[in-house]
Amino acid sequence: MNKDQNIYDVCGLCGLRSPYTIYHHIDYRIGYVEGGGQGCFQPQKCNEMRLSHITRLRKLEKIKTKIT
Repeated sequence: MNKDQNIYDVCGLCGLRSPYTIYHHIDYRIGYVEGGGQGCFQPQKCNEMRLSHITRLRKLEKIKTKIT
Protein backbone atom coordinates (compact mmCIF):
# COMPACT_ATOMS: atom_id res chain seq x y z
CA MET A 1 0.00 0.00 0.00
CA ASN A 2 1.29 3.42 -0.96
CA LYS A 3 1.68 5.79 2.00
CA ASP A 4 -0.20 8.49 0.04
CA GLN A 5 -3.34 6.36 0.23
CA ASN A 6 -3.51 7.11 3.97
CA ILE A 7 -3.79 10.89 3.58
CA TYR A 8 -7.18 11.85 4.99
CA ASP A 9 -9.20 14.88 4.01
CA VAL A 10 -10.18 17.34 6.73
CA CYS A 11 -13.20 19.51 7.36
CA GLY A 12 -12.84 22.91 5.72
CA LEU A 13 -14.45 24.62 8.72
CA CYS A 14 -13.01 23.03 11.83
CA GLY A 15 -10.06 20.98 10.58
CA LEU A 16 -11.19 17.64 12.02
CA ARG A 17 -10.09 14.60 10.06
CA SER A 18 -12.80 13.08 7.89
CA PRO A 19 -13.19 9.34 7.39
CA TYR A 20 -12.32 9.80 3.70
CA THR A 21 -8.90 9.71 2.11
CA ILE A 22 -8.11 12.31 -0.49
CA TYR A 23 -8.63 9.59 -3.10
CA HIS A 24 -12.28 8.87 -2.26
CA HIS A 25 -14.41 10.14 -5.12
CA ILE A 26 -16.57 13.10 -4.07
CA ASP A 27 -19.73 11.42 -5.33
CA TYR A 28 -19.33 8.79 -2.60
CA ARG A 29 -18.64 11.15 0.31
CA ILE A 30 -21.02 12.50 2.91
CA GLY A 31 -20.67 16.21 3.62
CA TYR A 32 -18.66 17.18 0.55
CA VAL A 33 -19.62 20.56 -0.92
CA GLU A 34 -18.54 21.11 -4.48
CA GLY A 35 -16.43 24.26 -4.57
CA GLY A 36 -16.21 24.29 -0.78
CA GLY A 37 -14.46 21.06 0.00
CA GLN A 38 -15.07 18.38 2.60
CA GLY A 39 -17.54 19.29 5.29
CA CYS A 40 -17.39 17.93 8.77
CA PHE A 41 -18.43 14.35 9.29
CA GLN A 42 -19.33 15.31 12.86
CA PRO A 43 -21.45 18.44 12.37
CA GLN A 44 -22.24 18.88 16.06
CA LYS A 45 -18.54 19.10 16.97
CA CYS A 46 -17.88 21.38 14.03
CA ASN A 47 -20.69 23.73 15.01
CA GLU A 48 -19.49 23.84 18.63
CA MET A 49 -15.92 24.61 17.56
CA ARG A 50 -17.05 27.27 15.09
CA LEU A 51 -19.38 28.92 17.61
CA SER A 52 -16.68 29.01 20.28
CA HIS A 53 -14.30 30.57 17.76
CA ILE A 54 -16.88 33.22 16.81
CA THR A 55 -17.52 33.97 20.49
CA ARG A 56 -13.78 34.44 21.09
CA LEU A 57 -13.51 36.78 18.10
CA ARG A 58 -16.42 38.88 19.36
CA LYS A 59 -14.84 39.15 22.81
CA LEU A 60 -11.56 40.27 21.26
CA GLU A 61 -13.39 42.90 19.20
CA LYS A 62 -15.02 44.27 22.37
CA ILE A 63 -11.64 44.47 24.08
CA LYS A 64 -10.14 46.26 21.06
CA THR A 65 -13.01 48.75 21.06
CA LYS A 66 -12.52 49.51 24.78
CA ILE A 67 -8.79 50.06 24.30
CA THR A 68 -9.11 52.45 21.34
